[in-house]
Amino acid sequence: MELISIVLENFRGYHLKHTILIDECLTGIIGKNDAGKSTIFEALDIFFENSSFEKNDRCIFATEEQNTSITCVFKDFPESLSLDATSQTTLESEYLLNNDSFLEIKKTFRVNQKITTEVSIIANYPSNPDLNSLITLKNAELKSLIKTKGLDITQVDDQRSNTCLRKFLFSSEALTFQTKEISLNKEDAKNLWENIKSFLPIFALFKSDRNSSDQDSEVQDPMKLAIKAALSEIQPKLTEIQEYIRTNVEDVAKRTLNKLGEMDSNLAKDLIPNFSKDPKWDSIFSMTLTSELGIPVNKRGSGVRRLILLNFFRAEAEKKFKEARNRSIIYAIEEPETSQHPNYQEMLIKALLELSLSPKTQILVTTHTPALAGLLPLASLRYINKVDKNHIIEHADTNQILDKISHDLGIHPFGSINDTQCKGYIFVEGVSDVVFLQHIFSKIRRKFSYSKRLY
Repeated sequence: MELISIVLENFRGYHLKHTILIDECLTGIIGKNDAGKSTIFEALDIFFENSSFEKNDRCIFATEEQNTSITCVFKDFPESLSLDATSQTTLESEYLLNNDSFLEIKKTFRVNQKITTEVSIIANYPSNPDLNSLITLKNAELKSLIKTKGLDITQVDDQRSNTCLRKFLFSSEALTFQTKEISLNKEDAKNLWENIKSFLPIFALFKSDRNSSDQDSEVQDPMKLAIKAALSEIQPKLTEIQEYIRTNVEDVAKRTLNKLGEMDSNLAKDLIPNFSKDPKWDSIFSMTLTSELGIPVNKRGSGVRRLILLNFFRAEAEKKFKEARNRSIIYAIEEPETSQHPNYQEMLIKALLELSLSPKTQILVTTHTPALAGLLPLASLRYINKVDKNHIIEHADTNQILDKISHDLGIHPFGSINDTQCKGYIFVEGVSDVVFLQHIFSKIRRKFSYSKRLY
C-alpha cells in the first residue's frame, strides 16, 4: 500500500485538523526548528505501532471534548481480503473506501485515567436503516436480520460466510450512501482490522537525536545494535538454554545441600540455591568495525558514526521489507545533514532519491538546511510554518514556495555589488575572519588599500 496523506488532529502542536500530502516517491518537509517537522514522523511511528501514544502527546489547546487522532490515507491496497475462512472479498464491495476511493484509517486516542485507542475506517458507507453497520455484525446477527426483513435466506450462496450474507443484504434494496466512521474495535470488524494490518507499509524512523535515545555504547558502535537484534530473534532458544543451566545447577546445589545436611542439618537449612541475576547475553559478544589502519568506529568522528548508524538502519529496514514480501516500506529520516560534510550531504540525498525510485518504497525527510532543500525535487517539498498557535502547511505547486522557504530559513540574497573603486571581493563567514583580514592588511597597507563593506 502507498501512503498518500496523513491528517493530524489535536496531536502535540497541531491543534484541530492539519493535512500533509505525501509524495509517491520522496517527500521533503522543510521548516525552522520546532516548526513541527519531527511531530509528523513521530505521529506516523505511533500510527504504525512502533511506539506508543502518551498523555502529553495530546495538544494542550484541545478542549476536554476534543480527542486526538492520527489518520492515514492509502492507495494501492490489496485487491482482495479474506475476512473469514470461507470466502474472499474486496474493500470496494464492502463499501469501505472513502469518497475518493481510497482506504482511510483513523486512530483516535482518548486520555482519561488510562489511554484508550479506537481504530476506525472513514468510508462512504450505505446509510439505509438496518444496513448501516453490517460490517460489525456477527454471523447469527446477519442471519437474524435477513429473516427480520422477510428475505429468503436460501438465496445466500454460503450462509457460513459473513461476506456472502452482507452481499445478499446490500443487493436486497437500493442503497443510499453517507460518509461514516466505522469502528474496527468491536465484533466482526476486528477481523477486518487484523487483515488490513498485515498489508500496511513497514514504517522505519531514523531520528536526528537518535544518540540521545540509544545507549551511548550503541551509538559508539552500531554493531552492538546488530548483536541485540540477532539475540532477540533467538530469545526463545536463549531462554531454553538459561532454564536448562538453571535446572542442572540447582540440581547439583540441592544434592550438595542434602549431603551437607547429613553432616550439619542446621547449616544446610540456612543455604538456599539462588541465581543472583539473569545473564546479559549481549555483553558476551563483541564486534567492532575498524578501518584498514585498525582504527575502530568509536574513535572516528560523530559524522562518520552517524553515517554508519544511518546505513545500519537502512540495512535493517531493508531486511524487514524483504521478509514482509508484498508489503511496501516507508523510510522517515530526520535531518540527514546532521554532522555531515556538505559533500556527504549531497551524496546522501542522491542516494535517497535513487532509493525512492525503488518499487514499493517511499522516502520522507526533514531538514532546515537551505542547501539540502535545494537538492530535493520542487514537487516534493512541504513547507511548515508555525504562527502563534497554528501550523501552516504549504504544498509545493509553484516557485513561490522556494521564496518562502529561503526567506524563512535565513537566505537573503542581494541584487548586486557595485563599487568602481574595488578590484576584488573577499567573502567571509563571520566576524573572526574580518578581524584576521584587518590584521593582515594592517601589515601590508603600504601596498594595498581596502574597504570593509557589508552587503
